[in-house]
Amino acid sequence: MVVPVRLQLRRYLRFWLLAALLACGAYASQCVGPAADGSGAASIYAGRVFFVTGTVTAQLKGEAARHLGKGDAVCQGDLLVSGSASSLQLQMADKGTLVLKPESELRLEIFTRPDASDGSEHFLASLFKGGLRAVTGLIGHAHKENYLIQTTTATIGIRGTDHEVFFVPAEQLPADRAAEAGTYNRVFSGATVLRTAAGELQLEPNQIGFAPVSGAAPALIKSLPSFLSSLPRAVKTASAGKQAAGHTAAPAASESGSSESSSSSDSAPPAPASDSSASTQAAAASSGASSATSAVSVSGADTSSNINVAVNATASGQNISLTGSSSNSSGSTTAPANSVYVAAQLLQGSNTQGGAGSLVEGVNGGMIMIDPATGYPVSVSQGKFSYTSQGAQLIQYGSGTVDGVDAWWGIYDGGTTVGGGGGGGGGGGGGGGGSSSGPVYLHHFVYAASGLSLPSVIANVHGSVVYDQVLGGTTPTAQDSSQVGGTLQSIKVGVSLGASPGVTSYAVTADDLLNRVWTGSYSGFTSLDQFARGNLPLAVSCMGSGCGSGTGTGMAAGVVVGNTASGLLTSYDLSTTTGQALVGTAVLYNSSQTVISPVNSTYVVAQTVVDANGQMHVLGGAGVTSPGAYVLTDLATGRPLEIADPSQGVLVDLHGSKLLQSGSTTVDGMPVEWGVYYGGNSTTNDFPYTTAIDLHHFIYAPGGVTPPAVIAGMSGSATYSTILGGTTPADENASLGGSVQSASVSVNLGASPGVTSYAINVTDAQARSWQGNYQGFTALADFLNNGVQLNTTCTGSNCGTGPGIGKGAGVLLGTQAGALATSYGMKMPTGQGVYGTILLGKH
Repeated sequence: MVVPVRLQLRRYLRFWLLAALLACGAYASQCVGPAADGSGAASIYAGRVFFVTGTVTAQLKGEAARHLGKGDAVCQGDLLVSGSASSLQLQMADKGTLVLKPESELRLEIFTRPDASDGSEHFLASLFKGGLRAVTGLIGHAHKENYLIQTTTATIGIRGTDHEVFFVPAEQLPADRAAEAGTYNRVFSGATVLRTAAGELQLEPNQIGFAPVSGAAPALIKSLPSFLSSLPRAVKTASAGKQAAGHTAAPAASESGSSESSSSSDSAPPAPASDSSASTQAAAASSGASSATSAVSVSGADTSSNINVAVNATASGQNISLTGSSSNSSGSTTAPANSVYVAAQLLQGSNTQGGAGSLVEGVNGGMIMIDPATGYPVSVSQGKFSYTSQGAQLIQYGSGTVDGVDAWWGIYDGGTTVGGGGGGGGGGGGGGGGSSSGPVYLHHFVYAASGLSLPSVIANVHGSVVYDQVLGGTTPTAQDSSQVGGTLQSIKVGVSLGASPGVTSYAVTADDLLNRVWTGSYSGFTSLDQFARGNLPLAVSCMGSGCGSGTGTGMAAGVVVGNTASGLLTSYDLSTTTGQALVGTAVLYNSSQTVISPVNSTYVVAQTVVDANGQMHVLGGAGVTSPGAYVLTDLATGRPLEIADPSQGVLVDLHGSKLLQSGSTTVDGMPVEWGVYYGGNSTTNDFPYTTAIDLHHFIYAPGGVTPPAVIAGMSGSATYSTILGGTTPADENASLGGSVQSASVSVNLGASPGVTSYAINVTDAQARSWQGNYQGFTALADFLNNGVQLNTTCTGSNCGTGPGIGKGAGVLLGTQAGALATSYGMKMPTGQGVYGTILLGKH
């Protein structure tokens, strides 16, 4: 017989990665194909334009030059040419970054990025004149010898690097001839090797090498020629666009090194790139692809939140030597409600070190002012704490999107702060250790516009989340180094969500320009409120020369952000007992390949399992959300991979199963998926041991259940008989075939809703015809949890003897009960049977 399985599901579904992948494919399609010069080489997609000023062109051999704009693709073989006062930033397909400077020519000779770093990946670029800045990506990560930049007389190899390269031919020397022709290479982080036929020179951070056009061995020089130093050096470490759940991430903070802003007004920090329209169009064009928007809204202030403390992490230090554009705070506007600001800073002339914290616009007096031209924050205030950039130089900046929320990050060189210490309660601003006020040395921040995940969102997320992938953030900075620089090697924050949310673990590892390695760690439980206030304590260690005592304490702060609480903004302050300190910020996201379904999701299932005696059984049913239950879905596709309801003893594990069939549609504007998996494991109260799944049929509607109040407000009855989708029927041999010939379910609506009739006619792979019928009244709650009993007949050869038995279970979907999802199973006493799922629309 058909045994009902009561599946009660909950939490959050995210479709952004699928959109991001589709968008990426749209860019790539502009390149892939045979080269126009007849060489047979493919014009492979290498990256896209993230930011451009002035006139920059790209040209493949044998083709006309094309003007580049934001979002345009660049290809292997492209010759990139920038005009006077023009520059270009490329987001490479391997997550690296290239910035082409004015009056430069660069050819992307080779760009090979396979799925795995197996040694076949290669990058080679030829710089014919001008300059570029490069932050390496995945190519060269495992096989550094495969990444090269060449000029006429020199080559540059890398070792996980952020560096600048200039090539100056003799004819381009300035009129005063106060420089030599040749190749100049400056390293910001990592290391490079500058080679000529006569020798090679390894360059470390803050070192500059020069190789003359004569071919002589390269040598160290103290500084770049003045005419090169004046060129813009912007590296805006921004993401590749709307992070549609998976995140097409920016070069991680661990790769970005220090970044410098252009002095040109044309190089103002850009707002986060938005590829939402392209992603949406691509998603809509993809057959069978799901598209959904979260049912969770984060608009409006939530005055129940206690997140209320701005950051005040302080330490002494010197002014940095980097130059860049000045922040313009005139005409600034108030950030949207529930915007989040997290920061850490170093003060001039102070040995006081503090913690970190955050504030939220519109909550407990918090105020964030932004520059409307760029979207970047220019001042914050709350209670006794305030920071204003006051025209300070924004020396590093980047932007991206995490879980549907736009995020900005950066470092201000200067500004002024006023703060009160003492742990950061109420509307105060200390957040961890002593008062601090006065001129600022460096101010690190991350900011998310309307980004706060509201308490109602967090409370409905099942279990724990680990935020372990870096979308972006600021370069770690030590108080006693002279420049911004270092590497955020790793950061991981474990958070228990639900009714009592809090941080359970925090681990950060970073190095600085003095080659010291810093770690900060925490294990225990700190509420999200205290985490936001900067009251998460860290055990700190520092290894290397100049670490002083080598141990100490630190503080971390953070706020969960995003439509489904899958993002996190955090800042950290690591200090030794002898006064050394390191600060930084990061934007993190959950990199798990599974995510939790939204509230009011439903899952309809029909599956066969094989018990311990080798006997096959059909299980079927439907369910909606209840506390403790959840559906985990695949991050890339949104399809279910795990269904659990501990209270009912239900666990279906589809990880590694093969998807044989899939489809999707929308009901009342809400997405619905269906499909058939082969393989997996199942545990239920009916079979309390793990059993193997043969075929698993499902219909899944994230957040799609019709609310009971809507049903109660309707009158009369509705008949659902239009087949909108569903799975191909399966027989007792787990063979797919045949079809649902007809199905009709009548439902009484109103105050006492229930199913009054259920009729189904199905053919199977053996050309048998199955009929199942029910007449009576079954309340919708019982239809969901227990189903209706079907009188079953089978017509055709090998039907066995009857009469048969069957069951159908289901649920109403859509904001206006526009559809009904049901599973069915029919079986003869002699073992023959058929089962599947159907999505029905109103007649």
